[in-house]
Parts: sequence; C-alpha cells; structure tokens
Amino acid sequence: MILFKSLLKKSLMEKTGVRFVNMFKNNDVFPGFVVWINQTIQEPLKNVKEHSLVKTLETEIETTHDQNRDEEKLEKQLQAWRNNPSWIDQPPKVQRLVVAGKRRRWKQSGSMLRAKSKGSENVESKLVSEKDTNSNALANKKKNRKEHYDEKEERIQHILWHEEEKKHPWKNPPPKVKVTTKKGVYHMNLEMTIGAAPELTYLWLIDSWGSHFYDEKKRRDLMKNISIKVLTEDGPRRVIKVEKAVVYDFFSLTSIPIPLHLIVEENEKDLTGKYKKEKVMLMKVFEGNYKLEPVYVDQERLCKKRLPKSQEEYKKCSGGQGKIATKLIINQYFEPYPPFNLPPLSWYIRGNTIKTSKNLLNALQDTAKIIRSTKG
Repeated sequence: MILFKSLLKKSLMEKTGVRFVNMFKNNDVFPGFVVWINQTIQEPLKNVKEHSLVKTLETEIETTHDQNRDEEKLEKQLQAWRNNPSWIDQPPKVQRLVVAGKRRRWKQSGSMLRAKSKGSENVESKLVSEKDTNSNALANKKKNRKEHYDEKEERIQHILWHEEEKKHPWKNPPPKVKVTTKKGVYHMNLEMTIGAAPELTYLWLIDSWGSHFYDEKKRRDLMKNISIKVLTEDGPRRVIKVEKAVVYDFFSLTSIPIPLHLIVEENEKDLTGKYKKEKVMLMKVFEGNYKLEPVYVDQERLCKKRLPKSQEEYKKCSGGQGKIATKLIINQYFEPYPPFNLPPLSWYIRGNTIKTSKNLLNALQDTAKIIRSTKG
C-alpha cells in the first residue's frame, strides 16, 4: 500500500509538471519561466532516479567485495592446513552413566542421563587420589578394576523386568521407617523394596557422576555429589571422602542445599557400605550403614514349594525366568548439637530428617521405574 501511494504521488507530480510547463510553452512573455519550471520540477525527479541507481550499484559492489574477501580468507585457511597437515584429533570427553544391561555406558559430555533435569546446576564431580593425583592414571586404574557381578545375568534381569512392566507394572511398597532414641542419639531404621536387581541398585547408590535421586513432582535433584576423593582402593572395597548436597525443605516455604562431608566405605562384592561424618551442619553425630539383599519375586509362582536360598538355586528352579528385586536396609544414627537437641527444635530436625530420607528412597524407586520402562 505504501509503495502504491508513492508511485501514485510520483506519477501525479510528473503529469502536473508537464501540464504546467505546456501552459507556458508558446508564451513569449515568460520564456525564462518555462526553463526554470523545467529545472525545478523535472530535474529533482531525475536526480532521485539516478541516486537510487547509484545506491543499488554500490550495494552490489560491496556484496561482491565481501564475497571475494571471504573466499580469500577460506583459501588462506586451506593453505595453512596444507602447510601443516600433522594435526591429531583429540579424543572426546566422556561421562559415565549407569543403566541396565551394562554397568557403565559412556556418553559424550554435554548430555545428561535425565533430559528432564533441564539445566539443573551441572555440578562436575572431582576425583582426586591421594596416592596418584594424575587424572589419566586414575581413569586407567578404574578401567582395569575387577568387576564383581555377572553382566549377562544383569541383562537378563532387565529384560524380565521390562517385559513384566508392560503387562503388570510393579507397585512400589512404601518405605518402612522406625525411629528410636538412646542417650540423645536417634536411630532411624529404614527398609524398602526396589523393583530392580541388587547389583544395579547398588551402582545407583555409589555412582559418582549421575544423580539417581530426582524429584519428579518438583523437577529437582534431591542429592548430588559435589566432590569425591579416593583414599584407598583394594579390589571391590574402597574408602572415599565425599561432599554431597542434599535438598532440605525449610518449613515447607523454601528449599536449601545442606552440605554433607562424609567418609564412606563401599564394598561392591558384598553390596554393603558404611559412612560417618567429617562435617555436617547442626549434627554432632551423623553416621550409618546400609546393605542390599535379593528378593526372589517369583519364587512362589515358579519354584512352588522349594524356596531358594541363593540366586543360583533361584535361577535353577525358576528356569531363568524369575525376577530379582532389592531389599535396601539403612541404619542411620544422628544427634544435633546443642541447643538443637532440645525440644521443640529437636522435634523439627528429627521429623525433617525422616522426611528427607523417605524422599530420597522414593526417588530411588522412581529411577527403578524409569529403567524398567526403558527397553535396553
């Protein structure tokens, strides 16, 4: 519309100018006036056309010049590579992920196990050994570390769980929590059944890189590793110094990360672990232990009256078709510093510690559900 109005205005100016000149074309009284009208009206229109044409030509010349300049830069880059062809590609950085079917899968850094954890504070875990501070040497040491599980059997278990999940989804039983007090120290005993094999569940607990404690409802990581320092390592057993961040809900108004500095002893063969505090905010005592036991889910259906006492017996009586779940048992001991060990503050800390622990265990069950639903 604007272009149409501009063209119409231009045409009217040209026609008006020509008619106005023709009025005085044969007039001898104003011969100079005709020349002046012609210069005043016709020449500016001519200048506008010439200016537009010049501007178009300048733009084309500038574009051509830029293209030639880019081609020159590209040619210089190619010539530089020809002169120095000894470049060696560097290997990509990788990140360890623990999923069913394989103990460790490797993935290029930048992607996460949980895409839904959108940009949730990517805290890089730092592994530093007191005996060997060279990161490459530590990586090689971990790579050559003896494995204490049957990868083939783990793969079979994942297939069994996945097929059953499609037909009859596993229902997570709620955690059992029992709290007692002795000489001011709280003892919290937690038991929970997880729909996944014990070896895989244990790897979720000790995994240094991924976070398997994700709150689906609030879209947040409930616990993350900040740093890890390997103190000793002997086969399936290792002792580490770890700093974790645990989400703590403060009076249901806001959430704050509580730092935990712990010394942790892990035994991958026995599927056990224990920990004690190095430094934990508000806590005078903070320590505990955990162990994982197999649960033969299909023993009554497949093994009939013969109840298996080991995984080998269960595999034999079930024909290799029996699923194995995990019974996780945790014993947590804690005591707040004064005056937080006195009511009503002690009541609040006790209740929130229990709630936080249950949230972590529920998140672990959610991780198992995701793995069961994934075809691996």
